[in-house]
Amino acid sequence: MSPESTKIELLEKLLERASESGRISFKEVVSFVKASKGAITVPEALDFLDANEIVIEGRKKERVGTIKYDDPVWLYLKEMGKMRILDREEELQTAFRMRDALKKLQALVVSNLVSIQKMVSIFRLVRLGKVQIDEFTGVERERDLPEERKTDMYILMKRIEENYKNLGRVIKGLREKPDDARMLKKRAELYRMIGRDVDTLGLSYKILERIRPVYDKILAKYENANKVLEDASAFLNVKRESLLQVQAEYFTNKASLGELSREFGIPQKKLANILKAVRYSVRVLNKLERMSDPEIGLGGVINRIREKDKIVEEYEKAKNALIEGNVRFVINVAKNHIGRGVEFLDLIQEGNHALIKAVERFDPTKGYKLGTYAIWWIRQSMTRAIADQSKIMNLPPHKIKELKTYLNATQALAQKLGREPSLKEISDYLNISVEKIRSTKALAFSRVSLDQTVSEDDDRTISETIVDATFPSPIEIVSQEILRKELRKVLKALTPKEARVLILRYGLDDNYPRTLEEIGQIFHLSRERIRQIEEKALYKLRTRTRAKYLKSYLKYSESE
Repeated sequence: MSPESTKIELLEKLLERASESGRISFKEVVSFVKASKGAITVPEALDFLDANEIVIEGRKKERVGTIKYDDPVWLYLKEMGKMRILDREEELQTAFRMRDALKKLQALVVSNLVSIQKMVSIFRLVRLGKVQIDEFTGVERERDLPEERKTDMYILMKRIEENYKNLGRVIKGLREKPDDARMLKKRAELYRMIGRDVDTLGLSYKILERIRPVYDKILAKYENANKVLEDASAFLNVKRESLLQVQAEYFTNKASLGELSREFGIPQKKLANILKAVRYSVRVLNKLERMSDPEIGLGGVINRIREKDKIVEEYEKAKNALIEGNVRFVINVAKNHIGRGVEFLDLIQEGNHALIKAVERFDPTKGYKLGTYAIWWIRQSMTRAIADQSKIMNLPPHKIKELKTYLNATQALAQKLGREPSLKEISDYLNISVEKIRSTKALAFSRVSLDQTVSEDDDRTISETIVDATFPSPIEIVSQEILRKELRKVLKALTPKEARVLILRYGLDDNYPRTLEEIGQIFHLSRERIRQIEEKALYKLRTRTRAKYLKSYLKYSESE
């Protein structure tokens, strides 16, 4: 069993243990997590239980923020509270309806050469990195071996592309030999192979939507060609079969234009134009037939295309029902991440995006609940949002407590007075000096996002202006350069060999200090001889006369 499947199974077992009473102790959760031997973590288990509205007894919850129940957040929560929650059976039925609709749309892709061509063009975009592979496939993939799975997908794409090229060549050959049994058999075989591989690949709804416009073009060509044939039949007052026979006789010189003109009582020029239009329409229909999967034929393809809007509607309806029935998971998980630098509604938005992804990839045949599967996506999206979007320089814990007290008092007074309270009113309410309130109020504006721009005139972010301690400062760089110059002055008092040995030994030229052995190899001298030269050179530099050159630099270094 894969790690992801193990995790989902364990979470379901934990939920089953707590579901009967609707509560579970924190110690019991910790024991369960320890028994999982690293398959799940305590935060994952707690978020999952919270999402399922299980009471966790004995847990100390420290939150920096709270939900304000008189603002848009509360209105949103009230609205979401009206959403109908699906029971287990309803969820499964809805998920299967959504999956069946997706399968029908996927089958439509591989039913004709034109939509297969569009799919293959998207494969190329995936290889170029213009379409993310995560967005391309709707198959639920384990996240443990992403590179291996990506490789498998690329192999499938390559195989589909090769079979598409072969199919194109076969269809082109059928234009010249429409009754060739070998090519007809090969065409059917290639369609089956492409269909199997696409089913394994599992196209996402987003990609299926990108292919959708192709069907309108196919349908337009089909209907326009049929309209020409219908109009010509009506104008000549003959059945369609007779019309096709007439145009065939004319273009194979079995019947002259004059004879046909007299037969239908129509001027030759007008009749010739009608028959040319009929021939073109017949060619269009024949081409569409050749490009269609022989298992269902052109008629089957057209019927599926006409039903596609209804299928899309079924898919969207089922998908929305699953999303709405599980929004509470997003809200409950978001509550555990309040006060970490991202607004509550932003957390919910991130979670909702993740829920949509989970719904699109959910496989009802696996046997677990959608909520159990979705919890990983929701948690990951929120923690990533906190890490990526809220790069905030946080306050010390005691300052956070002061700020929280101030904000709560401001909120309470605003509700009571119907306006923004003054500093004096907050001071009296909390029995704290106005000066203290003023400094605390300033903290509310002191938390600044590092992604914020410096000013309207400066496009740099604040993070770009903060000194990186891992790199030397400009002063240090200049000081090092000055030291190098001063050292070179001092080294002039040494012999060229002594100076060169010290330069190499301490990396004064390239910041790469050499060993005695390395320097010995350069001068073709023994290690001991190099040590003696170094010792003699350093003795010369220690004399009072030469050391004075470095005194000012050394004083600066000591002050640092």
